[in-house]
Amino acid sequence: MCESIAKVRRWAQRISNKHLLVLDESHLHVGESPKHTLVAPGEKQFIVVEENSAYSERYDIIVVLAGDCVLPPIIYGAADRRRLGVEGIRTFMLIDYVEDILARAVSGLDRYPMYLLLDRATCHPTEQLLEAFRSQGCEELVEVRRYPPKAAKRISPLDNSFFHEWKDKCRAQFPITKRSIKSVMVKALFDIPPQHIRAYYRKCGYTGARSPYYDCPEPQQHLHPFS
Repeated sequence: MCESIAKVRRWAQRISNKHLLVLDESHLHVGESPKHTLVAPGEKQFIVVEENSAYSERYDIIVVLAGDCVLPPIIYGAADRRRLGVEGIRTFMLIDYVEDILARAVSGLDRYPMYLLLDRATCHPTEQLLEAFRSQGCEELVEVRRYPPKAAKRISPLDNSFFHEWKDKCRAQFPITKRSIKSVMVKALFDIPPQHIRAYYRKCGYTGARSPYYDCPEPQQHLHPFS
């Protein structure tokens, strides 16, 4: 796995982060609230919510980073999934997002060439995605590449760092209701500053200053080279 990850990092280090798109999906439940908070003396130690988050409606979101910014997302609620007859994000939903929103947003960046990185979920077919961009006249995207198996936790700026900060910002805007959840999700997304996004790219080893093996879990056994 370390060699597969190092291969992706070496490839990414030859590309400016502003030209490296990263796509992934996440979700938020109605009624989510902060995991930890401070309570003043005499105040209640609980929060009243509209629905219990374990059984409340889930809203799925597709997010794309572009090195120093967030591109316009798309959100699917429970009603959308029922209308489409699905339980989560499917390939045709991702293709629709590319054709309706993402392709124009990427073209609007005025950056060439652009590369797209995503995980190995079954709803992420590389050829279909590339064709969807080209069908909308987005010639800026020249390659779609998937992470090695089980590697997203180490090399996706979205998977851990970005989504963790995003969910904390969403929960801080409690109470989250069905009426407010979409605006809460979008506002929290664009409230994350560019310097944080750049830091998440660096943490994934996408800058030439870091060894592609810097986070090897067993360096003494693997004996990787320094570069």
